[in-house]
Amino acid sequence: MTVTLRADGFIINEKKVYRLMTAAGLLYSSKIGYKSGNRKFVQFYTQQASAPMQQLCMDIKYLYIHGAGRNALLLTVLDV
Repeated sequence: MTVTLRADGFIINEKKVYRLMTAAGLLYSSKIGYKSGNRKFVQFYTQQASAPMQQLCMDIKYLYIHGAGRNALLLTVLDV
């Protein structure tokens, strides 16, 4: 739709077109369907550690610091 509007001479952004079409109820669906099957990913990710510090899991999160008015990164390291 954005390409068609631009070809007609309008200067418009994709996000604006999406917002206007959503407000007008012109979109087919807001959810994208996915195929769910019998997927068992957990069986491939089991971890067997025989001593400490052999299997480490890391996760990075953003935290908002209200006093400073900015975000900070928090790195969590777990010994599995």
